[in-house]
Amino acid sequence: MDQKELEKFQSLVNMWWDLDSPAKYLHSMNKLRIPFVIDSLKSIAALKKDENTDKPLQDVSILDVGCGCGIMTEPLSRLGANVTGVDGVPEMIECAEKHAALDRDLKEIKYYAEPIQTFSEKNKEKFDVVVASELLEHVTDKAAVVKSSVQCLKPGGSIFITTESKTLLSKWITIYWLENILKVIPKGAHEIDMYITPEDTQKLLEQNDCTVKTIRGTFYNAFTGTWHFSPFVTWYIMHAIKNKPAEQK
Repeated sequence: MDQKELEKFQSLVNMWWDLDSPAKYLHSMNKLRIPFVIDSLKSIAALKKDENTDKPLQDVSILDVGCGCGIMTEPLSRLGANVTGVDGVPEMIECAEKHAALDRDLKEIKYYAEPIQTFSEKNKEKFDVVVASELLEHVTDKAAVVKSSVQCLKPGGSIFITTESKTLLSKWITIYWLENILKVIPKGAHEIDMYITPEDTQKLLEQNDCTVKTIRGTFYNAFTGTWHFSPFVTWYIMHAIKNKPAEQK
């Protein structure tokens, strides 16, 4: 992140666990993105399809890149995963740690306040799953973030990315409509120049020896407070697999 983005998130740090604040749109996203993660892992036999359990991610190691205050990290942990959260904004990690400490039943989460580029140097090929949700639209060097995220992934592991697409429709919906008119998202939270198209995200993953399995458009209904899959790609969610070396196939 550049200094402007860092300052932006530092100013919003107290908002993320307030369900009456604009952060509720991210909490609502969990109802779409977490089932997508589970279903995608089942589709590649990384999870058992027919297992009836309230912890379908039991003992799956997951890295949440750009975890913020833990809005996605905590639900993944409650589903049985061994979750590590990393974020380059120390105030966000402090917030995440304090909130996790309030729940004695929450499986232990490891949090690190450092950029993914630094974290990846010490944690190569360590995780079964990497999640980078609502992150790429806030970083300047997207290629470096994707590269470092994939470095942390085991061969054959899955990476999931959600972000906004760089289109006029996305600009109108997220910036003009949701930020300025309905005020669902904090004003100034996004800049269209920072968005990235699904095609460009796919290229970054392929450059890091990943095969994209699924790309689906998503949409936030501000009136119902719910997320849906959509043919109109305003936001999108992507699943890719890190290719195994030839000798492991």
